[in-house]
Amino acid sequence: MLEDPELSFASSPFVRLEVLPKPVYNRRPDEAEFYEEFFRAVTAWAEPNTELVQAAYDEAVRAGLSALDALHVAAAAAVGADELLTREGRTKPIHRSTLVPVRTIAPG
Repeated sequence: MLEDPELSFASSPFVRLEVLPKPVYNRRPDEAEFYEEFFRAVTAWAEPNTELVQAAYDEAVRAGLSALDALHVAAAAAVGADELLTREGRTKPIHRSTLVPVRTIAPG
């Protein structure tokens, strides 16, 4: 996906905080480099601000989302993402969000 010229990527500091610290801390350089490569490809960054946090709160209440999942969908909506890709399975609460279509890339 990262090499597909037809795709553009959006992200937020919340995604970076969720995925990067553990591979760095646990000295898994290949995994950390994969994430860094993704973040270098990001062309739209959601800015954490009061409006984004309020939208995340509202969606968390409406759809029963965890704090971080709510921040992810609110950030995706804030940058006008066509969809949010997640490794969360189809039965997880994040798929109840209506702010942006959610698609899993989890196997199975």
